[in-house]
Amino acid sequence: GESTVLAIGGPWRIALRSPAAGLKVAGGASLTDAALSGSGMELNGLHIRDPRTGSPARRKAAWAGAPFDSRTCSGRSAAALSDALSTAFMLMSGRAVRALCARWRGVSAVVEDGGRLVRSGRTAGVLLALSQRSASNGSMALTGGTA
Repeated sequence: GESTVLAIGGPWRIALRSPAAGLKVAGGASLTDAALSGSGMELNGLHIRDPRTGSPARRKAAWAGAPFDSRTCSGRSAAALSDALSTAFMLMSGRAVRALCARWRGVSAVVEDGGRLVRSGRTAGVLLALSQRSASNGSMALTGGTA
């Protein structure tokens, strides 16, 4: 799919887009030895549900970055982690997202919270530059080449 990117080496420039805004670029990321995933509700409707309540996710969008170190994990592991975290961040409180990012070295997050974007965690390998326009969905597209 188009929701996860794994950068081996880098830096790789990634464009983050908003399907709600006609797939226009809403921000960007620079990745070096890291995975980045986005989750959102625009493309597939209310498909992310809280397993505790059955209710749809309360956020519009969330992105998660995870470090990749070829000595300690596979690229698939980093990509799977960032994918799982971006979905989990759709359901977690802002406080819980910040706490997880503080405990897990190299994990970072950007979440939509009440119409604004909030960054959490150390962005080892992931530099995010998001505009407030991007708070509608966590979609991304590779813009090509290394920086």
